Amino acid sequence: MARHRITERTLAKDHYVEGQRLELWDELLPGFGVRISGSGVKSFYVFTRLHHKPLRISLGKYPALSLADAREAARRSRTSPWLRR
Repeated sequence: MARHRITERTLAKDHYVEGQRLELWDELLPGFGVRISGSGVKSFYVFTRLHHKPLRISLGKYPALSLADAREAARRSRTSPWLRR
């Protein structure tokens, strides 16, 4: 799984291919990433675990949710007491 440094500049680029989904993983925050749909919609998410099972938590769509706010939400969700990595 390739990791990228997700930046505002990265998000401003058109990375999508019509009909295909792309996921970019952040190298600064493990489990945090952005999914780019085949139509170009960018959504932030974080992977964590709940009762030792993988769990993907959607954080919001870009640009309604900024990159800084998404990273902070990802940090908070990964340190929640009921979620385990």
